[in-house]
Amino acid sequence: MWLEILKSDITDQNTLDILNVLLDSKEHEERAGIIAKKLKYSNHSACNKIIAAYGERITDKHPKITCPKHEDGKDAPFNVSLLGEYKNGFFFWKLRPELAEALKAYKPE
Repeated sequence: MWLEILKSDITDQNTLDILNVLLDSKEHEERAGIIAKKLKYSNHSACNKIIAAYGERITDKHPKITCPKHEDGKDAPFNVSLLGEYKNGFFFWKLRPELAEALKAYKPE
């Protein structure tokens, strides 16, 4: 499924850039601020918007994939493609393992 998503118009270049930074990071995880610096964005907000929009595009085009929810019941589109956790006071993004495997196999056309 993830390889199909990567090859489709759901995955734009900005999203792919973020996913590849994560793929190349230790244990496929990194802080959004570090990703933003590596991609020369002014701050992490751009990364947040790109990944949230990616999750929304995925759930829009793949109805069997449901959007995870926050504890308050609101959609968490970020969590469609990524996991996350706080470590030492910072929030780290982590590629879902199945997405990491698909990225390793992905060859852009």
